[in-house]
Formats: sequence, structure tokens, C-alpha cells
Amino acid sequence: MRKSASTLVEILVVVVTIVILMAMVLPVIFRSMSRSSRIGCVNMLKQQGIAFRIFSTDNGSKYPWAMAETNGGTFHPRLLNHQHTWAHFVAVSNELNTPKVLVCPGDQDVAGSIAAKGNAKDFDALAARGQKPSLNQGISYLIGLSALEEDPTSILGGDRNITADATAPVVQLYGSPDDTANNGVTRLSLQELSASRSGRQELGYSPAIHGSKGNALLGDGSVQQWTSARLRAAVREAKTNSRSGAIQLIFPNNDGQP
Repeated sequence: MRKSASTLVEILVVVVTIVILMAMVLPVIFRSMSRSSRIGCVNMLKQQGIAFRIFSTDNGSKYPWAMAETNGGTFHPRLLNHQHTWAHFVAVSNELNTPKVLVCPGDQDVAGSIAAKGNAKDFDALAARGQKPSLNQGISYLIGLSALEEDPTSILGGDRNITADATAPVVQLYGSPDDTANNGVTRLSLQELSASRSGRQELGYSPAIHGSKGNALLGDGSVQQWTSARLRAAVREAKTNSRSGAIQLIFPNNDGQP
């Protein structure tokens, strides 16, 4: 009987030890996975930056959305909105080679957001209606329509999980189906940071993707890792330096349109 009790105690000690070790190790593993995901995202944004800069160099310092469709660009009122974020990436498909660089490795967490993204088979599938993933379904990143190659503070791209009020009980991402902040106008102008749904300056990243943080691609091709506070500061700086005094961003947070 004593031997049985002793064995039970030993088993309990082992179980408790395992539980303690798991409690110590699992957070480290999750943090490591999160860092790895964010680093992968940085690398993808860098590739996008190179693609857009190559396009710009070949086309008189113009990004696709500043060039007419007849010249291989995407400058058309039909395309300058959230529904057609995908089209601007398709315009630089020759420079990107694969649409896999358009889906963030961390774009799996759908908490407080919309469905996660998935890789498109190729660029034809990305732009083909009726195929999944298609249109915006294969895009994790925003496009900065007011970005300039000569302005390193301008926002060219970045993670899609930006909201007007990161502290709201239910976070609504810009460009998502329930985004009605602009009276149905799909092109977003971040002219005033105070124009959040709560009336406060709470522009920021939602918990989805990188845990209330995000990566941003700037006009000079560099990629920075931002907190929500740094995002707000960067928007102020970009707004100050913008020729138009506004920042035009479009987000792939809906299914998109052909």
C-alpha cells in the first residue's frame, strides 16, 4: 500500500513538473512563432517595394495607380478603391513573379476581424472572378495611393489590419464590408486622425495578424515595424509631407470586385 502511494506521488510530481515546464515553454514558442511570422511579413513587403520601385523606374517615376490603363497602369476611378486593391498588385506581377508574397504568414488570426487570407495559385487566379482565392481574397496588404518614391515618409504599403478605433469592443477594419465611415465612398482619406468612430485619436492596428502591431512599406522601399502609436505618428508625418495634404489608402478587407 505504501509503495502504491509512493508511486502515485511520483506520478503526480512528474505531471506537475510537465505542466510547469509547458507553462514556461509554450509562451516562448508562441512568441518565437509570432516573431518569425512578422519577419516573414517584412521580407514580403520588401519584395513588394522592389517590384513597385522597378515599375516606377521603368515608367517615369510613376506607380501603377498614377498611370493610365492603356499604358499598363491602374489609374481609373473604377480601380481606385478598396474593392480593387488586388488590381494594383496584378499590375506589377512581372516584377513580383509569384502572388505568394501578397499573403502575410501571420494572416491566420481572424479574431475581431474578417476571414484570413489565402495564397492564390497564380496571378491569373488572383484576377479571375469565380476562383478561390481570387480578387482581394489573396491579398494581405494595403496600397498607399499617395505614396511617392522621392518621399521616404509616404506610406506605400503595409499590413491590412488598421482600424479607426483600435479600442472599440468590436473592431472594424478600414475597407471591410461593415466599414461605413465614409458614406459608402471606398477610397479612404486619412486627413484627420481625430476622425475615428469613438471621437478619439485611436487609429491603430487590430489584434489580428501581428497582435496589435504591424509592418509598413514606405515610399523609399524600406520596411518598418510599428506599434499603433508609431502608426499614428507616421500618419501625421506623412500627412504633413504629402503634396495634397491627405493620405489615400485602400485596403483588401472585402472580397473585391472584377
